[in-house]
Amino acid sequence: MMRQSGITLTGMVLGSIVFILLLLLGFKLVPVYTEYYAIQRNFKSLAADPNLKGASRRQVGNAFASRATVDDITSIQPDDVQVTKTGNGIVVSAEYEKKVHLFQNVSACFEFKPSSE
Repeated sequence: MMRQSGITLTGMVLGSIVFILLLLLGFKLVPVYTEYYAIQRNFKSLAADPNLKGASRRQVGNAFASRATVDDITSIQPDDVQVTKTGNGIVVSAEYEKKVHLFQNVSACFEFKPSSE
């Protein structure tokens, strides 16, 4: 006699609920990380820009503001950008927190420190 194998209807429903909840969580958290990587990419390109090697903090902030508009970066402003001069160039960095509302009174708080190093 052959025994049946497979998933029950209850198992499929519970598995689907868990999968959907994880998918919804991913939809909330992935944009936070994509924005962080966009900020880091912009910082690296600012540090590598030969026109900004001897630039002031205000000029670097203005350059970041124009790039942030294109990449839709809203977590940090040009005033939050820190510029450190090194021997042959600049290091661009920042520190910021991003709070993401998940559901009801539960939120996730992320601390990021992007840098051009």
